Amino acid sequence: MLDALKSRSLRPQSICSILLSSCSVVGTLAPSPHASAAADEESFSTIEEARDIEKTVIALIDQLRPSVVGLEIAFSQGRGLPPAVAGGSGTIIDLENGLILTAGHVGRTAHLPVKIYLHDGTRIEGETLGQYLDGQEDCGLIAFDPKQLETTDHAPLTQARLGDSTKVEVGDWVLAFGHTHGVETQPWRPPPARIGRITGNHDYVLTMDSPLNVGDSGGPLFTLDGLVVGINESVSRHPHENAATAIEVALDRFDQMLFCVSGGATLPQLENDYQLLNDVPSTYPIIFDPYDSRSGRDEPSMLDVLTSATWDAGDWVVRIMSDGEQVSLGLIVDESGLVFTKASEIDPRNESIEVVTASGLSIKARPLAIDGKLDLLLLELPPGTWSAAPIGQDHSIEAGTILISAGPDAQPISFGICELDTYRSDLSRIDRAFLGVGSVPLDSQEGGAVIQQVVPGSSASRAGIRTGDVLLSIDQQSLRGRDALIRVLSGYRAGDTIEISRRRGDVRDVIRTRLGYRNFSAFENEVGNSASRLNRHDTGFGDVIQHDGLLLPNQCGGALVDLSGRFIGMNIARSDRTKSFALNGAVIRAALKRMRNGGEMVKAWKPQDPRTLQLPIKPNDDGVYRLDASSAQLFGPSVQFQLIPRRRMGRSQICIGALRSARDEVLWVLDDPSPGAYEIWVEQSCGNEAAGKSYELGTSRGSIDSVALPTANWFEARPIMIGELELGEDDPVITFQPTQDSEESVMLLHRIELRPITD
Repeated sequence: MLDALKSRSLRPQSICSILLSSCSVVGTLAPSPHASAAADEESFSTIEEARDIEKTVIALIDQLRPSVVGLEIAFSQGRGLPPAVAGGSGTIIDLENGLILTAGHVGRTAHLPVKIYLHDGTRIEGETLGQYLDGQEDCGLIAFDPKQLETTDHAPLTQARLGDSTKVEVGDWVLAFGHTHGVETQPWRPPPARIGRITGNHDYVLTMDSPLNVGDSGGPLFTLDGLVVGINESVSRHPHENAATAIEVALDRFDQMLFCVSGGATLPQLENDYQLLNDVPSTYPIIFDPYDSRSGRDEPSMLDVLTSATWDAGDWVVRIMSDGEQVSLGLIVDESGLVFTKASEIDPRNESIEVVTASGLSIKARPLAIDGKLDLLLLELPPGTWSAAPIGQDHSIEAGTILISAGPDAQPISFGICELDTYRSDLSRIDRAFLGVGSVPLDSQEGGAVIQQVVPGSSASRAGIRTGDVLLSIDQQSLRGRDALIRVLSGYRAGDTIEISRRRGDVRDVIRTRLGYRNFSAFENEVGNSASRLNRHDTGFGDVIQHDGLLLPNQCGGALVDLSGRFIGMNIARSDRTKSFALNGAVIRAALKRMRNGGEMVKAWKPQDPRTLQLPIKPNDDGVYRLDASSAQLFGPSVQFQLIPRRRMGRSQICIGALRSARDEVLWVLDDPSPGAYEIWVEQSCGNEAAGKSYELGTSRGSIDSVALPTANWFEARPIMIGELELGEDDPVITFQPTQDSEESVMLLHRIELRPITD
């Protein structure tokens, strides 16, 4: 196939002419009838102009998505290591000859095997051609045999048309596509679309505020005329800082790539959290100009226009407060004063919740019930006249629909587009709870799961579960029927504490354990840029609306409306730098009914003593308490668990990150600590640029003030002795807390050890 391609000696100019002409085989992309009008308007000044852009985008997504592919490329990691698989995206630019454009750091080098996923999930095979990586010039080609399309049942395809990136101007609207976080096949997820505006044109690279993340590399950046002007390649810290290689770079390098010639210096990839570029002499550094919202997607004048759509919604939304700061928003779902908010943002130790209404009135709300799967907390406001969101109404939307997140003051928080027609937000492999047993169902009236295997070191092992035990229920949910244990555990997240009813012989008891995390290879579970602030409970909600509105974690819980002001859903999570999730009206209605009547995964709210939320940690044989990150409880607005790669071991590790707020708190409970003095060792990692931030570690008896010290990088941890603490019998709780607010995490916290001091 490659020899045939080379013999045609295709050049960039001829490729352009092929793509701009009609294709009798499958078809090419024609401009949307709305595209010209939309392209002339850099920003909208009326709702009708916003509707014109919306119509353009909806039509373009249907036309453009069939040209976008997902890529999986196998490559060698070196001697003694198994082959790895890299994921990315690409764009079909020539169906007749079987050519796909991607980023050079995705393709890596020539002659690597490629699995190509078409927009409907159909898979074909291909091979990398030449790849070019020099500074921000990041492009590559992949070839496939077009004959595969003749023997494969697939949805109609299109080939993208290439534009002229030199004509792109700051403020132009663009659409980015890509398989964020890699190809999702179960169930199939088409490549999501994200809208944005050009924030800079630096000849070889375009910058834009269409949010990207790992997996989007190599995907296309389209104008609203339906032309490819860039290749998604990298990001910086903030969601509005994204870059695409200009299409002119790919055209200049086309001949070399077609003939499998690769070159250039190594580029950083989207996986880099803490810097955009490596310090390579041949690298031309990208310039992210100071963000000017007047040329960006959230231009204040456009948000002012959208106020007419959020005016009514402002009365449906309240602020949820803690210590005078907003921790979440809430949605009034019933005129009696029932409110839904995001449960995981509320401190479980609270007996009442402070709420500020749209009128500015501060009142106390009573927590009633919690739905663990949907992360919903039902609150009851004092009697009064309350305007409730019309959750009984259902309005259909599709990919490209403009969606606006409303705040309690009727001012839009942000807007974006619906990225996909439908999406199911299941728990990621990382978030799924792991008990660590193998079992078979017990064929009896009572039911149960007979344990046949216990994984060493797992939650089950730590709780004392043995082979032959019969597990009867989990949190009073009976384990009857085939796969009952799997079904019940699927509703829990790693880190949740559960009560298990067990029978061992003739003895019945109830044991508690904290569900753990599975181990995966580091490469398979890189989560990309994690500098953006995300919700701790960010996925696993089932059917959701996925949109690219930029929200902070404490802005979730409010209303999501369309350009007509119609209620579409409730924002439930900021999931990563590219997407937010919302629950639609049907899901909210069902949840409200279930929480009023009681049902699966619903519990009555009651204030929790932290000592009841986790299993006490026992010392080892040397009397050392090892406080691992995965054993901690997290409280506060920012702190969350993070998975980081440990490439030397080929595995990933849970640590604690996003320690940005003085209200963040990490807590462990010790099992009957022996009184005496202990050395305190903190295993941490921290980049040079962030070192020196202060924190406090202590008990009810005393504390140590210290600062984060620099390590080789953010992923290489080292233990540091920070001082001594005296423990008493009444000091079972260890806390770690930043002492100041900051934009960057104090550190990544891996483990704390308490080592007894002996004479």
